[in-house]
This record gives sequence, C-alpha cells and structure tokens, in this order.
Amino acid sequence: MIYELWHSKEESSYTFIPRNDLYEEAIAQHKKITSDLEPIWTYKAKSHFEAMQAYYNYLGYGIYKPEADWEDTFYE
Repeated sequence: MIYELWHSKEESSYTFIPRNDLYEEAIAQHKKITSDLEPIWTYKAKSHFEAMQAYYNYLGYGIYKPEADWEDTFYE
C-alpha cells in the first residue's frame, strides 16, 4: 500500500494517508479543514505498522509502538 504524508505550513501539521479506496474522500475532507495541504513524502509499505514506523522515522519520532491488542494489516 502506498502512503502519503501531507503537510500544512499554515497549521504546522501533518496528515499520513493510505492510497486506498477512501483516499480521494480523505484528502477532500482534510483540505476542508487545512486548505494548504501539500504532499511531501510517499512510502510503499508491506503492512500498516511498517508504514507507521517509516512515518515515525521520517519525522524523527522514534519507535512506533502500537497498542498490544492492535492487529497489523498486511498488503500484497
């Protein structure tokens, strides 16, 4: 699955969105709130947890630690 990281300079915020069936709707919803969103980074992940760790690495957040009862989603 391809994930995209979007950034708003105005809000100084980030949005990390998978390019799935809800992608277009998600972008439209986020742009209603933060109109200056721009894509800044793309990552192709084999699982959701992998994507989240890559996102954490990119922003320097350290180790991604999902809750113990969360299940990873794997992509082909």
